[in-house]
Amino acid sequence: MEINILKNPNLNQIQAAFNTLSKQKINPIKLLDENLINNLSPLQFLFLIGLTSWEGKYFDKNFKFIKKFIKKIDKNNKNLLLTLENYLHNIFLKKYETEKSYLLFYSFFSEIYETEKRINIDVSDKCKDILFFVHSPVFLAHTNPLFYMLAKRNNNNIKIAVASLSENSLFTNELKKIGVDFHLIAGKDLYHKLENLFFLSTSFKTIIWQSVPVFLGYFSSIRSNVCLWSFKFHPKINSVYKNLSSFTNYNKTTFFNNSTWFNLDVGFDIKNINNKPSIWLDRKFKFGAFCREELINDENYWLTVKQILSTNNKMKFHYCGRKKIHDFWCAKLQINYNQIIFLGWLKEPHEKLKEMSFLLDGYKLGHGYLAYEAMAVGVPILFPSSRKSYGTLEMFIRKLASNSLLKLELKNYEKIFLTFKNSEEAKSISKKLSTDQKFNKKYGNYYIKMLLKYKTNTFEEFYKIIE
Repeated sequence: MEINILKNPNLNQIQAAFNTLSKQKINPIKLLDENLINNLSPLQFLFLIGLTSWEGKYFDKNFKFIKKFIKKIDKNNKNLLLTLENYLHNIFLKKYETEKSYLLFYSFFSEIYETEKRINIDVSDKCKDILFFVHSPVFLAHTNPLFYMLAKRNNNNIKIAVASLSENSLFTNELKKIGVDFHLIAGKDLYHKLENLFFLSTSFKTIIWQSVPVFLGYFSSIRSNVCLWSFKFHPKINSVYKNLSSFTNYNKTTFFNNSTWFNLDVGFDIKNINNKPSIWLDRKFKFGAFCREELINDENYWLTVKQILSTNNKMKFHYCGRKKIHDFWCAKLQINYNQIIFLGWLKEPHEKLKEMSFLLDGYKLGHGYLAYEAMAVGVPILFPSSRKSYGTLEMFIRKLASNSLLKLELKNYEKIFLTFKNSEEAKSISKKLSTDQKFNKKYGNYYIKMLLKYKTNTFEEFYKIIE
């Protein structure tokens, strides 16, 4: 199929281009032609991949095309490789959100950068200091456990600092309150920014790359003692020193995706602990999603929303995020606009979710940290049984069930999961959750009870792992 892409396409127009193709009944994946690879500029390449992966389909075809394009780039052009990795994470990888996709994507980029080995500047054996690197210095799920752990640390003899490529004054000020320095990494482009991060890192023994592994393949190839602390997926990056994450057991280590992972769960600062949900009359007929909007931006999810809304015309679906996505789905699936409420970007989502009768998890991933906030006030969580990955609620309960002291109490823990196999089950369970207070409270009270048994690791235990 013949394709013409502007010389300098606007990546913000990918959705508009996709909608145009949809109206013309053209499947974007048909636009992929390996003969185009040598004729596409990096920006045209990104636009094309953003278009062909927009619906989160055809991962293998898209990834094959990506690898061929990346492999033709001069490996000495590090800034271009880093730039493409960054953009591809956002416009391609986020459309899939699976263990497999993250493993393949970051294993590939890890190998691309493997030839960049550098003689590291030795840090004194006496140095115990730690530098955390975060991509987004804001108060979200990935930084909540970091603050929670550091604020409770007893060992203040270890210098702690946080570095990022951007800065948020509120974030920096909160770090100061717990005795942690913040470093804004500057530079004329990504390559030079990471060079400056490297020079800063020579004053620290260990670097902790938190959550998102963008650029980690490169940085860990030039700097030793770099650890990945992941809260979601578990990619294999060959040059990483140690991998840290939380699993559904209390074993010290877990071998996963051909890598050893140290099992670490430092907990979260759960604001709704000891709080109560809104009164039942204000919760009836309300359900919602309090996660990134891209996690619910798929047809299966909105078909389920449509089915649940059909149980009663009083039902309202609330969701938050940086941008509205319901206009497209309401038009495509003929959903009543009046039953959808977009909340925008909430500063205190834990407060708003107290008004819901239940939350509806996505088909790819469930709610993250905010699942704990829902559990703390007894707001049930409904999710599809077909989902391949565990949501936070599932992870939490399964981990508790592996504790020998709780095995008897949680012998049949799967019975307290609210799952559905099809639309009829979704309608039946959601109808009870949104109208039957006794049924709703049965599950909500169980969550509250289990959350009180949350066992977490300390900073001192964290430090022993990374030594």
